[in-house]
This record gives sequence, C-alpha cells and structure tokens, in this order.
Amino acid sequence: MTHFMLKEIHEQPDVIRHLLDRPISISFENVDRINILACGTSLHAGLIGQFLFEQVAKIPTQIRSSSEALFAPLIETANTVTIALTQSGETADTISALQIVQSKRIAITNGIDSTITSKLITQFIQMQEKKGALLQQKHSQRSW
Repeated sequence: MTHFMLKEIHEQPDVIRHLLDRPISISFENVDRINILACGTSLHAGLIGQFLFEQVAKIPTQIRSSSEALFAPLIETANTVTIALTQSGETADTISALQIVQSKRIAITNGIDSTITSKLITQFIQMQEKKGALLQQKHSQRSW
C-alpha cells in the first residue's frame, strides 16, 4: 500500500476498535437535550452522532454549523450538553460559537493542547494519539 489514503482506509477497523475500548467518563444520565457544533467534515460526523443520540439514547439532538450558531443560537435548557467536534481544536467558528454557549461543554478533538481544550471546555475526548486524518479531507478535493 503506497497510497496514504488507502493505508488509512485499511486502518479504520483497528482505530474504531481502539476508540470503543477506551473508557469515557462522561455521563448523559440527566441530559434532556444535546447540541452539536461543527464545521465541514466534522459536521457530517455530527450527523451520525445526532442519529445515534436520538435513535439509540432517545435524547433530542440538534446539530448546527458553528458559523450558523453565531447568528441562530442553539436552544439550551438546564440539562443541555453541547458537543463541539473539531479535528484540530482550533476551528475559529467553533471556538466563537462555544463562547456563547451556556450549557455544559464537551469537545471531541485530536488537538489535545488546542484553544478549545485549554480555554473553553471542561471535558474533552482525544480521538487519535497521532495526527493523520487526511482521509476525511481528501473527498472534498473532487471537482463537480
């Protein structure tokens, strides 16, 4: 396998197994609503999260592009959790949107020492030990 994308495709089952085997100490027990903020490919991953939270956990979930959330704030209750999805932890729109969020905040990111994890979030989940998420970005290179 000489192509990096092909290598990442073949690594996906192992990466998913590794992520599912890790303990996550976040409780959704009293949560009555989940909001997801993301941009680009992370927004598409958030749609999968929305489906799982609503269909499996039966928690109403709203997903919004971080840039749109700046002008159309998300509905929040006392028991809302807002999840920010960002590969780098430095996505400007997601950082700005999180600054106006009042609910509990969780970030899912590769950027362990990023702006989001150091300034805006009380809990975060690091998705990869190494940075190499080229596969998610490659599909957008296609011209229509």
